[in-house]
Amino acid sequence: MVNELIKSGRLNDAQNLFNQMSTRDSFTYKLLISGHGRYGILKQALYLSKEMVSQGIKETGPAFSSVITVCGSGGFYREGIQVHCRVISLGFGLNLFIGSSLVKF
Repeated sequence: MVNELIKSGRLNDAQNLFNQMSTRDSFTYKLLISGHGRYGILKQALYLSKEMVSQGIKETGPAFSSVITVCGSGGFYREGIQVHCRVISLGFGLNLFIGSSLVKF
């Protein structure tokens, strides 16, 4: 449902639905991070990434890819370097999703 709301341009509704969810996972975070990135709300996308980590939710390749794309789009190079360090330390260095995002970074 969150994905459908984002695709239809209803990002605020998607965020509200997400806020009401009792259980969140890396997939729903990834959807919101990429959705905020798509609509140019880049600081909120980074905030969601930090929130996901602080909640103890393990990042995935697609989630890292979305965050790196946001960092590159917004000129958040310091944050992008930090994310890349986390990618390497967690063993995602050879992930194709992440690698393609780094090419654009």
